[in-house]
Amino acid sequence: MRAVILAAGRGSRMKSLTEECPKGLIPLCGKTLVERMMSSLRLSGIHDIAVITGYRRDKFDYLGLPTFHNPEWANTNMVCSLCAAADWLGRDDVIVCYSDIFVSPEIIRSLMQDRNEFALTYDRQWHDLWRARFADVLADAESFRIRDGLIQEIGNRAVSIEDIQGQYMGLFKFTPASWRVAENILERLPPERVAKLSVTPLLQHMIESGYPVHGVPVSGQWGEMDQEGDLLLYETWAKEGRFGPWFGA
Repeated sequence: MRAVILAAGRGSRMKSLTEECPKGLIPLCGKTLVERMMSSLRLSGIHDIAVITGYRRDKFDYLGLPTFHNPEWANTNMVCSLCAAADWLGRDDVIVCYSDIFVSPEIIRSLMQDRNEFALTYDRQWHDLWRARFADVLADAESFRIRDGLIQEIGNRAVSIEDIQGQYMGLFKFTPASWRVAENILERLPPERVAKLSVTPLLQHMIESGYPVHGVPVSGQWGEMDQEGDLLLYETWAKEGRFGPWFGA
């Protein structure tokens, strides 16, 4: 199994922290987010890892990893960046992860062990993390409905807490078969719409086409970096010992 890290965007909501580097290269307790993701992937048994670059692609050279590049990163969204890695996605099972998250190896192994053609992880206990990050948990939460292990709805505006049965984490798995389904959907959409497409709307299109999008429930340690306050929160939690030995590996 291979892995690709989606790291094409700048992450403008991090303000001055991403003036000189992409969000995935923000340091958290001495290691960048991408380095933390690489470490967890390797502890999970995945060593064939690539990075999908865009903004300041040169900053990733020191990692020594294969790269795929989206030269139109400033004018397109995450799906176009993902398509840059179509060569891998069309040939092998691939774990895809956002560059602005960190997750425990246990969570990655849970996804690796899933036997379905497409699956994503979701956090069943997401409330505690979101309450620590936001005064209003609905301010930055999207809909997530699941029944009998199949996602029914994802990525829409959440009107109430009942719309969120779990938290999408930015960690999912494509097989070549499920990637072909995604490509077929993208081929039917207007190019200007594809250019603005993020991952969750693509998943919603797959669901609406009748394709089974499976959810893997997890409750391990993870975090998402989307605002300046997140960095301070995770550094504080790390000092308090809230993360396991994997965090310092």
